[in-house]
Order: sequence, then C-alpha cells, then structure tokens
Amino acid sequence: MGQNMSTTTRLLLVEDNRIEARQTQHRLAAIAGEAWEVEWVDRLSVALERLSRNEVDLVLLDLNLPDSRGLETLAAIRNESPDVAVIVLTGEEDDATGVMSIQRGATSYLVKHQVDSGTLARTIASALQQRRGHAPVSPGKKSTDGKRFTLVDAGRTAGMTSSAISLAVALTARELTY
Repeated sequence: MGQNMSTTTRLLLVEDNRIEARQTQHRLAAIAGEAWEVEWVDRLSVALERLSRNEVDLVLLDLNLPDSRGLETLAAIRNESPDVAVIVLTGEEDDATGVMSIQRGATSYLVKHQVDSGTLARTIASALQQRRGHAPVSPGKKSTDGKRFTLVDAGRTAGMTSSAISLAVALTARELTY
C-alpha cells in the first residue's frame, strides 16, 4: 500500500463463500509490508455482533449473505458502525449497485473476480485514508474518446468506461459532502 504500517489493521471479512473468503485472505497475505488481523464471518448477524465491539478498522463486505441480501446488508453494517470503512466485494458486475453502494455509505466497491492483491491494497489504503479524514486526491483533468474516458491524476492515467466515470463521480460527490 505504499506505507509501512506500525500497527495491525483489523479487517472483518464478511463472506459466505468459503472459497471466496480464502481467495481474499490469500490476496491480503500477498501484500508485502502490511500487518493484517483478518476475522472471517459468513453471516450478517455475526458481523454486526463483531462490529458492536468497536474492534474493526475496515469491513470487506459481500452484499449477498444467507441472512441478508443486497443493499440492506450494507445498510445494516452502516447502522451498526457508521464510522468504519466498508469495501463492498461482490460477484456481480453491476455498476448501478456499485454506485448505489457508494451513495449509501460504502467507501469503495470491487468485483471479486476482477480483484488482485495490488487493487485490494490500493482500495484498502484509500478506504482507511478516507476513514481517517485524509481523502485521496480528486481526479484531475478528463478527456473523452468516444465512450471511453481517461482520468489523469498526479501523472497517473486510468482508462475508464462511462459507467466507471459515474462511479467516480459518486465517490467524489460523497467525499465532498463530508
């Protein structure tokens, strides 16, 4: 994540699929220089109990669990622990759900099969910075090329679709309201 943490980051992984949970744990283990304490739970009810102890820095959240489905899962997490960083991890490639997750309090949204260790590390770092009140730099200039966009930020570029731009706009709007 570009920084060497002197303390352990406490992550709550809320995922009902054992294979997906292990893959996420392996991705976390592959991030060099970071100290993680990962607790895995497979139900919303157990996650809410863990969050009530105020011992979690970040939640990695699957929206579809045996005891909760969709954005209601996120709403329950936000109600129990409004200040904790939440990254929604889902198997669905639905940009609308991603945008709505951000609008309803998620720090970020990732599609499980598109996530590698580097993406996960950057997303966690950003989520923790936002939680601590140090939002990352907003995107700089935008240029368009048909339906694809290029964002330029501090010399780095990223090609994005118009759906991804909508998600970025939702994130930016959320950052500006806090």
